[in-house]
Amino acid sequence: MSSEPTPAAERAGPPAAARRGAQRLARVERLYRALTTTVEAIMRAPSPQALFDSVCDASVHGGRFVAAAVFLHEPGEPWLKCVAGTGAGAQPIVGVRVSIDETLAEGRGVVGEAFRSGSTCIGNDIRSDERFLPWRRQLRQANAEAGAAFPLMRAGQCAGVLVYYASQHGEFDDEMVALLERMSTNVSFALDRFEQEAQRASAQAAQRRASRMYASLSAINEAIMRVQTPQALFDEVCRAAVEGAGFVLAAVLQPRPHSSWLEATAITGGDAALRRLLQAPISVDPDLAEGRGTAGSAFRSGLTQLSNDYLHDERLRPWHERARAAGVRASAAVPLMHQRRPAGVLVFFANEVNAFDGEIVALLERLSANVSFALDSFDREAERQQARERIEYLATHDDLTGLPNRAMFSQLLSATVNVARRYRQGLAVLFIDLDGFKAVNDSRGHASGDQLLQEIGRRFRGVLRDSDVVARVGGDEFVALVRAADTREQVEPVVRKLLQAASEPVSIDGRACAVSASIGIAMYGAGDADEETMIRQADDAMYRAKQQGRNTFAFHA
Repeated sequence: MSSEPTPAAERAGPPAAARRGAQRLARVERLYRALTTTVEAIMRAPSPQALFDSVCDASVHGGRFVAAAVFLHEPGEPWLKCVAGTGAGAQPIVGVRVSIDETLAEGRGVVGEAFRSGSTCIGNDIRSDERFLPWRRQLRQANAEAGAAFPLMRAGQCAGVLVYYASQHGEFDDEMVALLERMSTNVSFALDRFEQEAQRASAQAAQRRASRMYASLSAINEAIMRVQTPQALFDEVCRAAVEGAGFVLAAVLQPRPHSSWLEATAITGGDAALRRLLQAPISVDPDLAEGRGTAGSAFRSGLTQLSNDYLHDERLRPWHERARAAGVRASAAVPLMHQRRPAGVLVFFANEVNAFDGEIVALLERLSANVSFALDSFDREAERQQARERIEYLATHDDLTGLPNRAMFSQLLSATVNVARRYRQGLAVLFIDLDGFKAVNDSRGHASGDQLLQEIGRRFRGVLRDSDVVARVGGDEFVALVRAADTREQVEPVVRKLLQAASEPVSIDGRACAVSASIGIAMYGAGDADEETMIRQADDAMYRAKQQGRNTFAFHA
């Protein structure tokens, strides 16, 4: 039997199109397996990051793509951030800059378009598709010929993009796209689940914090009854907020004197990075960026200001870098009132977003109200204490000159006489009357007379030793107690200094006033005279000095 030769095409095997079809069918089958792997990853992934890594790995190893990557968007930012990437060509791809802004060339690619539209975006020929122009060199370096971007949804909003790159142009046909859309849908479902779990965890944390806040509020109320100063109260408030309520940092900010800047006058919690957050300038001036934050706004408005997402709050941009380094994710600023006016701000920081719900805020405002009440109470107590001290002062001192009055002098003299009697010591009592004071008072007026008395009293106090006493006992009358004086010779130098002090002119409103003094002296030896007797004896001697011509002194016989 003869046989016909086999055609060359048949010897070469199936046609190229058939081979490509078989390859594609194998890839689809692998993608189905990758889809199953992704579902399993969704069920066991402990975090979104672990999920993204698993999805990229499964897609590349199962679908034999050049690379797979996940880009996420942070609110307020124009650029997408690559958070996961897998594949032989992933390295040059994950480092590219991708935007969501369609006015930028980097925002008009398939990734930016998928993010904005919330729909799948396919580019099956990277070489000719102008949308890939900003990244064409990196994509060619990765041997990528086609790309597909699938939006990742979270809570109904686009949160990012899952992107694939293939080594063959035209790779993403309808069947392939449908499989990949199912994968992105599964990932979006997982993101919603993570979001719900995060919200539940946040709610549980808020509930725990609220319970601790109630306990802290009781502790602070007890501290209000115990502490004696505003500073001690501020320290207690901050300590209770951190140790009791679980905030990472709490502080009291108050304005610097004659300044629009706030400074921390009490602070508890936090490491060095957290405390640096409060070392950054904070103002109450709305014209400054540092004054438009939550603390400055709370101080100006007298209303609580919240930021439950600190790093995406434009009001807090001047402090974003320090907050990111410190791990701060939320904050609250509660005005601190004093006599119905802002006196400072209580600031609290948490390391999780949405840490300040309505219940927590209500408790913080109650805390602030209690502290404000305590500040007003401190003022009232200070006023009462000042009133008591003033009453005690007026009971023992002359209001005009500040010298001891008759009652105080009598008590001091009585005590000194008792000591002198016990230890057989001497002392002298001097009764001083100003000569010519009535003429000054009548001609120049009572205000001038008061100034004259104040100056004479100051001079007398300067002449005597610290151990001696001078008091004003009536209009122009003074008495002095000279201790440890046993003889007239010891007393006379003191008396002459007093006469000199009284006779030197006093300038009042640019005009000189001249007076003199008549002084009577009673000496105490080892006798039995009491304080009243000595004052009467000195008074008698003073009248004898006046009879001798004034501006002189006389001893009691």
